[in-house]
Amino acid sequence: MVKPITKPAYQEFMSASAKDRDKIRQIFRFLQELHQVKSPPLIDTAQYEWKISYDAVPRFASVQRGDADSGFILKAARPAESHCPKPSIAIEKWLKSGWEQFGVEPELYPRRKTPRVNGEAAAELFEQSQAQNAASERRSSGRVVRAVAGAGRSL
Repeated sequence: MVKPITKPAYQEFMSASAKDRDKIRQIFRFLQELHQVKSPPLIDTAQYEWKISYDAVPRFASVQRGDADSGFILKAARPAESHCPKPSIAIEKWLKSGWEQFGVEPELYPRRKTPRVNGEAAAELFEQSQAQNAASERRSSGRVVRAVAGAGRSL
């Protein structure tokens, strides 16, 4: 049978004598000094793994430089988020909705239906579409190079 702890016994259990408090202080002081010995503060800037000079700090609206009167040296705030740039039209057709949201990995449809000239719908694979787009870009860029070269000869 377990005896319930009465209030006076509980107070005796929780109260620490001055001697016990001194021992606890000594233990914490020892741990603090041990920490300082094992990881001393770096005083020489050459010992730091990474550093940047004050002049090399980027000049952005979110970075404020202090002076003698301001009471701070440097303040940095989270910059405003910018919108994602729109992908090319060839890629945008394949993207699933929600690609523009921050932190969301863009996903593609592996295949889609495209209308043909005769009105029928045909399944198109993303890889085939990208190969066709790359080939057409190479052809069109070749035409531009030949047109520029031809224009140079006529001058």
